[in-house]
Amino acid sequence: MKKLLCTLALVMPIALGATINDAAAQRKNHTRSDVVPASDMAVEETAAMPQGHMQKHMDKKMGKHMDEHGYKMHKMFKRTPAEWLEKENAEINEDYQEAVARINKSSLPQNYKDLLMKQAMSNKEFAMKQAQAKSEILGQNWKARETFPQDLMKEKANRKAVKEVDDIL
Repeated sequence: MKKLLCTLALVMPIALGATINDAAAQRKNHTRSDVVPASDMAVEETAAMPQGHMQKHMDKKMGKHMDEHGYKMHKMFKRTPAEWLEKENAEINEDYQEAVARINKSSLPQNYKDLLMKQAMSNKEFAMKQAQAKSEILGQNWKARETFPQDLMKEKANRKAVKEVDDIL
């Protein structure tokens, strides 16, 4: 019995080690520390610039804003207040059209359908007014922030503070 226990005590750690090594070999081992940086100067120069359609998109959409503040600053704003308002109005119209379609599809009596249509219209108008007011405030904030020095916004804590202020709206 002692021989069996001693043999198992010696064989078990070896068998366990072999299984662990097999499992580790199957796992992909790609972490940031494992990636070898490219040493070619041409690659390093182009790696800093966005490529392909993203560069065209940035040139077209970000024009003036990119020139004044750079790409990092633009990421903070994502869209101008006018672009935000346009998208918000499109979403409101889409929601309104969906509501109208569901009202028409329902089996409610006509007087209830008319009431729901009036409510949908008033909700749409109210949402549009709210979006317009929010867009105006965002525009005022944006213009006031253009005076911020560019190096001030390089700190992550400063960018987060500005984002938190915008998240209130």
